Amino acid sequence: MNLLVSTPRYLLRYNTDSRQTYIVDDGRGEYYGISWFDGADSITLSHSNLDNASLQTFVDYADSEVGVLSCGHSLSQPFLSQPHQILCLNEVVLATNTGRNCLSVVNSKDWSVRQYRYSRAIWDRCGSGIDVGNHINSVTEDDEFIYLLANNFGKGSFALKVSKGDYKLVGTTHFECTGLHNIWLRDKSTTISCHSGRQAIVDLESGVPLWVCDDELAYTRGLAATPDSLFVGVSEFKERAGRSNGMTGLWILDSGSFKEKDYHSIGPFGGVNELRLLEVADLCHGRTAMPLTSQLLGQPVQSYWASEKITELKNKRIIATKWEMVSENLISLTHDSFRCSEAGLGMALARNISAQDVKISATLDVSKNIDGLSCIIARYKGPEDRNMIAVTLAREADYVSRLAFWTNIDGNWSEKCGCEFYGRVADVELIVIGNCGKVYSDKKLLLEANGFCEDSGDGRVGVRISKAEVSNFQVQTL
Repeated sequence: MNLLVSTPRYLLRYNTDSRQTYIVDDGRGEYYGISWFDGADSITLSHSNLDNASLQTFVDYADSEVGVLSCGHSLSQPFLSQPHQILCLNEVVLATNTGRNCLSVVNSKDWSVRQYRYSRAIWDRCGSGIDVGNHINSVTEDDEFIYLLANNFGKGSFALKVSKGDYKLVGTTHFECTGLHNIWLRDKSTTISCHSGRQAIVDLESGVPLWVCDDELAYTRGLAATPDSLFVGVSEFKERAGRSNGMTGLWILDSGSFKEKDYHSIGPFGGVNELRLLEVADLCHGRTAMPLTSQLLGQPVQSYWASEKITELKNKRIIATKWEMVSENLISLTHDSFRCSEAGLGMALARNISAQDVKISATLDVSKNIDGLSCIIARYKGPEDRNMIAVTLAREADYVSRLAFWTNIDGNWSEKCGCEFYGRVADVELIVIGNCGKVYSDKKLLLEANGFCEDSGDGRVGVRISKAEVSNFQVQTL
């Protein structure tokens, strides 16, 4: 039996007969929803495109609408906030737009979007622990209606019955359980869900647990079913920051008695977000079977990790020819992107470039930490953290940063000019010619400094980072 498993970092294929794991897709933002249209040869996925651990304040949530739908190589525009389950139905994709507390109905032809709300709350959260929405996370259908499941935090989960076509609310059913994921209309008298925080599968009509995992650190989420077997995704329960690297597990239960048949440890791929069966009809989701196409075969995890290691070492060699890593705590993500760890200041200098007049473009990103500093430098002469020109982006408030032009002479820093920048990520261009320095963002001149250095001469260029990132670094000598 083959299943697709989505986790924060990967889309996996897992074969229960061989107990082999395959990497189908990675690197496209957090993976959650999996669905497909009848007769399609490509699957549709939902991605949050952010690290959930970064969502702490209201501004974080306001900035979170960067999630997308993907179908093969086709991508929607960014509009989703923390999407969960999706359902391909006729020519639309129904997406639980969890962060915006609504159902998004997306035209699969042109990716146009309609939003449907069923409560007054227009946000799921207004900050960490400020739970104002309903956390709509699951969607399914029967012949007449669409059903949405709201986790509803600790306030009692409920299901919304919505009419097809006009998506109007028909009815609401409240449950005794809370913190639910997944909704399976097994028959007219039985609706099954994952009671995630209780490590259980429950009958929603009665609230009675049908199966309880004896592992108190387990987290049940993700259902798939055949007439004989019920597949339950089980994750190692962790706080948000650790969900991308915990153990991925799968319990197989008897569909009738809910007795345990087997357990599969899939690997350290993070928490299970969603399960889908391949090649056979998945009773939990009511879709026609998706064939095991060549696009879904994936790469065996052992060879995937081996090729990743080889690629990593090749990239390190390439980076070493282009950059001098002055600080050990600076991580080179690619040949033009860098991140600094939590501790200390990181600096890297481009090799074989020494000039007085330069144009540097880069993306400065201080979104991860309130005290982040992202910086590009020119005319660096050293030693250590001395004698240079720097353009910095630093967080000043929750959403306001400061963009500034600095000089350092013999260890003495001096801000020549600066301005407020409304945002946490800035695409900047620094042009330095003689004693004139200009800083642009989105082709607008934001900073200009003149007469800042009598005779600076040639110097090196690079990045200087603390708890932040610099990407898309490009330099041109003038």
